[in-house]
Amino acid sequence: CVQETGIDAEYMGSHNHTMQEMVEKQKKLEQEVRDLNEKLLLENQGKAGNQSSLEKKIVEYAENERRYMMEIEELKMSRDGKILDYQRILDEEKEKLKLKIGESVSYTHLTLPTIYSVQISVVAVSLKKK
Repeated sequence: CVQETGIDAEYMGSHNHTMQEMVEKQKKLEQEVRDLNEKLLLENQGKAGNQSSLEKKIVEYAENERRYMMEIEELKMSRDGKILDYQRILDEEKEKLKLKIGESVSYTHLTLPTIYSVQISVVAVSLKKK
């Protein structure tokens, strides 16, 4: 009986030691699972935060694009208006120039260079009635 009690005690001690090791391993594994779940949760929140941030940026870029397109259209309209104004002024100036050209007398025959010399003689003649 003493031998059985010694074997039983030894077996019980070994069993208790193994059980303690198993409990410690279980606690470590449970802690690792909690840590990994927390890490996964943070990563998912980070992704969700990044996605939310990216969505906000997309909305912001779309608003900026719309605003810039409106500014471009306004600039085009302003440019077109100025082109029409300058075209009108140019047409008016052309008409004024045409009128001036039509009124002027051509003196080109007096201003062209020539190789011929011209002599003008003046003779005094007296006409008397008898």
